[in-house]
Amino acid sequence: MSTCWNWVATVSTDPSRSSLTSRRHSGSRADRRASDLPHAHPSRRNVWRLRREIRPTSTREEEMLIKEIMTPHPVVADPDMSVTRAQRLMKEGNIRHLPVIREGKGLVGLVTRDSLNRALPSALTSLSIWEINFQLSRIQIRDVMVKPVITVTEDVTVEEAARIMINRKIGGLPVMRGRALVGIVTDIDLLGALSSLMGWRQPGVRVTLQVPDERGQLAQVATAIAQAGGLLVGGGAYAGEQPLRSNIVFKVRNIEIEALDSLLRHMKGVEILDIRESHREGIEG
Repeated sequence: MSTCWNWVATVSTDPSRSSLTSRRHSGSRADRRASDLPHAHPSRRNVWRLRREIRPTSTREEEMLIKEIMTPHPVVADPDMSVTRAQRLMKEGNIRHLPVIREGKGLVGLVTRDSLNRALPSALTSLSIWEINFQLSRIQIRDVMVKPVITVTEDVTVEEAARIMINRKIGGLPVMRGRALVGIVTDIDLLGALSSLMGWRQPGVRVTLQVPDERGQLAQVATAIAQAGGLLVGGGAYAGEQPLRSNIVFKVRNIEIEALDSLLRHMKGVEILDIRESHREGIEG
């Protein structure tokens, strides 16, 4: 099982007085707030708190929910729509999933690019392009749509939606509020959420560590980085292959890679698995 968080502050220069508190923000707000905070310095005696953006499991309001990352008001189709019309809609909107809505009955199916492709003639067909288009114009969405449809509600957590999509091997889930369709979430949305949690919008140093699976280990790493002037902007934890060891991956701003490498190598029980500069060049959005 893995855990992701965003970091929005620094820690006390006195590790014995530092405290951990949890609070949820979206990645963009956390990034903005983090940029306004001062940097820790070993000579300062005041206590600064580390506020860890980890998703608590105690209250659903503090978890990242599907309604935060879904596409609202998706393009929809009618069961009587032709396949050629559906293809045109998906191409124009650059979408891969088309919920099918019947008036008075709500969501009755889902059209995907794969289901449309299965309706297309084989590449080895002897039909002309005009004959192919004529045949496709006679096929309706009801003939190729996926049903019944696997759906989620808008208050489902991101990780639960990811689990459903992985287990069912599907790339999208219509999002419902009662019988009403309010959005759609896809594998691209989930990848975007993961990237946001990892602080991809900001340049910095990306680090993967293997640490003892012990209480307080994460706080020790965060404290050391903050005391060196670094600012943690995103990261996560996951089980490693070694027993009684965990892997943590995070991104740090405001510290040179050489200084961070030296700092971490001198920490007891910490093993650096990977450390590299991370930039945004070539990434849109």
